[in-house]
Amino acid sequence: MASAWHVLDPEVMYWAPRQMRSIWGAESLFITENGCAASDVVAEDARVYDTDQWIYGYGNRFGLIYVDFDTLERKPKLSADWFREAAQQNAVV
Repeated sequence: MASAWHVLDPEVMYWAPRQMRSIWGAESLFITENGCAASDVVAEDARVYDTDQWIYGYGNRFGLIYVDFDTLERKPKLSADWFREAAQQNAVV
């Protein structure tokens, strides 16, 4: 994901947990964010093809589910199908 502020590389994954432990004494750390913001639209076939990616908060949308802010209707994106399949196979290929 091309982002000026979101830099996640091996150094971050090494140092962030160490900082959490040294500052707050954390025994474990759970990384739970699994989404990104994108310029999502619902296509004519009612699917959301989320092939572009993130940095703009509510201007772009995060996550695996598209939410219509007016009706609160939720539509799984194409990436939700991929994630479901990967979870069912317990593998990322």
